[in-house]
Amino acid sequence: MGKRKHKELTLKTKYEALRDLEDGMSNKDASIKYSVPSSTLSTWKNTKEKIFLAFKNSSLKRQRVKTDKYEKLNESLLTWFTSMRGNNIPINGPILNEKAREFATAFNYEDFSASNGWLRGWKERYGITFKEVSGESAKVTSEMTAPWEETTLPTILARYELKDIFNADEFGLFY
Repeated sequence: MGKRKHKELTLKTKYEALRDLEDGMSNKDASIKYSVPSSTLSTWKNTKEKIFLAFKNSSLKRQRVKTDKYEKLNESLLTWFTSMRGNNIPINGPILNEKAREFATAFNYEDFSASNGWLRGWKERYGITFKEVSGESAKVTSEMTAPWEETTLPTILARYELKDIFNADEFGLFY
């Protein structure tokens, strides 16, 4: 009998298997359903919290639960970034790299390099995209827009079929 081929399953599959086990499915049934040995299920159970957290915080394409070598730095930078953007302060890549270096020094991460690759991964991990910050949008409150949303907008939308309504906030136009 030959050696079995290693098959890497996605975080989504691991998450679903753990949820099935929590809901009362037996190890044997889960092993058959997900085509993994029961020892693999035991490993997943031992790292259940990490799998759940990774599934919640990452893209569904990701397969492995990686330990974050710079977890304090990444979380501190995210908190700082969220705070700055909440105050409508525009932030770009070089600013983030410099702030990451400051956090690395504070946390004694001597081997940290705020490279473009690290920044790309950090943005992807936390779902961050750089968009233009508009200063005027912060001045508009929900009380200001409520009458328009409750009266004018429904009147305008009533004239169109649902299939004809779309959002054209940003798009490219090529001649």
